[in-house]
Amino acid sequence: MAGSRFSFVLLGFLATGNVAECQAHFPRFDVISIKPTPKDAQNLIRLDKCQDGGPYVSLGAPLLWSIEYAYRLNDTNVVGLPKWVESFSDAYDIQAKSDTRVTDEQCRQMLQGLLEDRFHLQIHRESRERNVYFLSVVKKGIKMVEVKAGALLDNATSTGGVRINGAVQKAPSEAAPAPGWSMKRLADYLAERPEVGRPIIDHTGLSGVYGFALDFSNDAVDRPSIFVALQDQLGLKLEPAKTATEVVIVDHIDRPGPN
Repeated sequence: MAGSRFSFVLLGFLATGNVAECQAHFPRFDVISIKPTPKDAQNLIRLDKCQDGGPYVSLGAPLLWSIEYAYRLNDTNVVGLPKWVESFSDAYDIQAKSDTRVTDEQCRQMLQGLLEDRFHLQIHRESRERNVYFLSVVKKGIKMVEVKAGALLDNATSTGGVRINGAVQKAPSEAAPAPGWSMKRLADYLAERPEVGRPIIDHTGLSGVYGFALDFSNDAVDRPSIFVALQDQLGLKLEPAKTATEVVIVDHIDRPGPN
């Protein structure tokens, strides 16, 4: 009976083109604690995205931040959220850990499972025409160094890797800084910058991994904007465009029950 009911529901979704995503096949955290953020701690934000393969911790941060991390989203490509999901005063403290070390991708998948299990999050994806940027190479070519396969970055002695405004870049789950970034990783980073504010589509045609240093500021008069810095320092540019891109629609989400 249960199997027939599942088949009926799934066929109903397929018929309408509104397929809610299910992460039942994804790995789960072994220990989870979710509690409303105490009022006296609402300004004490902590966000550890499985730092060094450890637990996922979100204290005092809006649930939106966890959703965006789990699904690789930003404010421009997720719609349908209730106000409490975006609120600092309505935040939840989330602490979730695995018995084993996790990668960044595993952390995101486990967080998707947590959101589905505890917040009953249901989403689907649509293609909509939106304002975007194309990331492309300028006529004179790139000014980045391609990293050879198998290269490692010794943070203590190397001047390589990826440095942004002087800081060596390292994803929370990485044991050591990466020696270079793919253009997809750079595009994802740029799309999350508030001064960019649009999805970015990689049109560089570059399939390798590149080391670079990027220095910019939209506040200081003695430093270029991120748009100018990309061209002058990396040989890349962001071109405004309009095209169909994927948007995540939130169909359903609940406040979590008690632990």
